[in-house]
Amino acid sequence: MFRINKSLITIFYIISFNFVANVKLPAADFAALPRIKIGEHQGRPAFINSSTGEVFQPMGSSYLPEKHKTFSPGVYVSDDAESALEKMAEGGFTVVRIWSYHGHWENRKEGLFAMEGPDYRNQNTPELWQPYVDNIVDFITRASRRGIYVHLVIDREPDTPFYRDRVNTGYPDVEGFIHREYLTEGSLEAKEIYIAELIKNFRQRNPELLSTIFAYEIRNEIHADTAQAPFNKTEGVVETAAGHYDMGSPSSRQACFNENVLLFLSRAAKALKKADPEALATTSTFAYLPVHKEGMLEAGLLPTDMEDTRWPILPAVLVDSDLDFVSFHSYYPHDWNRALQSSGFDEKFLKKKPFICGEFGAHRHSFPNVDLAASALLVYRDDILASGFRGAYLFTWDTLQHTRWTMVEDDAVIYETLRLKK
Repeated sequence: MFRINKSLITIFYIISFNFVANVKLPAADFAALPRIKIGEHQGRPAFINSSTGEVFQPMGSSYLPEKHKTFSPGVYVSDDAESALEKMAEGGFTVVRIWSYHGHWENRKEGLFAMEGPDYRNQNTPELWQPYVDNIVDFITRASRRGIYVHLVIDREPDTPFYRDRVNTGYPDVEGFIHREYLTEGSLEAKEIYIAELIKNFRQRNPELLSTIFAYEIRNEIHADTAQAPFNKTEGVVETAAGHYDMGSPSSRQACFNENVLLFLSRAAKALKKADPEALATTSTFAYLPVHKEGMLEAGLLPTDMEDTRWPILPAVLVDSDLDFVSFHSYYPHDWNRALQSSGFDEKFLKKKPFICGEFGAHRHSFPNVDLAASALLVYRDDILASGFRGAYLFTWDTLQHTRWTMVEDDAVIYETLRLKK
């Protein structure tokens, strides 16, 4: 009886996917894009088009019109994606940033699933939910047809027993998914398996599709949270994947954070290169300034009871990682250069790796109307590029339920202001 129900569920969602996502693109419509690689321009690292040898500038926005439901069968609409990508291409944008989501119980209450799929309670293999993968592949294929690269955030593994049990095994000193993602051996293993499985799925559908993926963002905005263990502790020794650390010592606390993040990124980047040797690996962080940590670079994640308990990983750590490039996020009204300085950014970092701004934007409460927001965002993007960053993405394209102004609302004022082709 269980097997019959499982089959019916699968058939239902495949039918739903085909109805909502419309017809898959014929192979003849697919155009492979040249790989983007890391090279050098004007004496420092840059992105290079492997076919033309020209400098590639990643410019665009995040696309998540339904936030983390965007690619769920029953929500994703390929015609809407096509229209958005067409408009991006017309504006001269080169990259679109999207999320592969692990799944969430609130979405499941609405009958919406992501990589975990409707059989998420019983999934004890690394297999990904195929209708969700199909929607992502459909989007990447459409992006390729428009000459737009995809920056894919892969964040957490699918919310199934196969992956979740690994993440949650052992390490009693570590709590919360934010920390268990990079502080436990099981989570490192789960990430490696997920990366291999994801790229295998892409390769099975169309190996030429891989060149359209500009980069894989291993984790969005890596940070520590001093409201959760182990960083809420101010005494005692804790065990993590990278070793044992004294929570009473500021330097040991910082080392716990830094060394575990580096181990996590190294393992993930190695898994990525094994699955696709030409793939680019990145991760993102955000500034000390907006979380009220300015002037606290040597604080060692102390005190633990600040109003905002988040501590982002510092660019100085990421620049010495196995990543191909680093992504840094900041939002108006925080001054761009002050945001960089608050996180200890140094121009010499730009000689080690390319940097991009993977999220910039403007909160609605900062501007009474979209025209003022558009003007400010143009200046902000100019400041980002003037600081030596190789590219920038607005957050977001059309997430209207968000607190930030989007690219296309109100007659696309921000789009018309930021577009690169007039």
